[in-house]
Amino acid sequence: MGILYLIAFIAYIAVAVAIYKAVKQQLQDKWASRLILAFLILLPTYDIIITKALLFYYCNFTETEKVYRTVENPESVYFENKADYPNGYPEWEQKIFVGMYLTRGKLTSLEMYAGKNKIIKYFKDTKIKKEILPIENISSKFSRIKKEIDGLFIDTIIYEFYDLSNQELLGYVKGYYGKTPNIFFFYSSPGSNGGSCIKSMRKRNKNILKLY
Repeated sequence: MGILYLIAFIAYIAVAVAIYKAVKQQLQDKWASRLILAFLILLPTYDIIITKALLFYYCNFTETEKVYRTVENPESVYFENKADYPNGYPEWEQKIFVGMYLTRGKLTSLEMYAGKNKIIKYFKDTKIKKEILPIENISSKFSRIKKEIDGLFIDTIIYEFYDLSNQELLGYVKGYYGKTPNIFFFYSSPGSNGGSCIKSMRKRNKNILKLY
């Protein structure tokens, strides 16, 4: 793919130079020629410019956090993220959560969606133990659910926190990821990062669930 992008970009430069020379010969106004030149230069980076502008607006002028109720030091938390992990959290993600919330954190147990109506439960005893249970056996009261709203230039990430005993929404945190560079206008690169404004997991949780 990289070679194709390079070939396409070189071809664009050749076409852009030809267009600019043809337009310059036809137009006597030097400012019109400069505008055409600026347009041709900026066109390959249009997505970056738009994304940065949208990120600046959303990150600075929209509500990124809402707290209805804060919970101090819950003993257990259930995590669910079907948007990214419809079949359950991968092993590497489980290890991160266990280290963060059980080994170094204050939780006594941690439950995570495991797919197929199952949960993985880690609990702190003399050592960290693990078991697989039906999803009906969730004992935690609080849940973090991630939703992604796909846009052309921006991904919106919403983390919602619920009291599962009564389905009360405790609050939410909203962040934005830029999707540039789109590599000219030929292809939207997967995994590309055009910047973001989403707090770290520790900061994201601290105003709603006091886990540390």
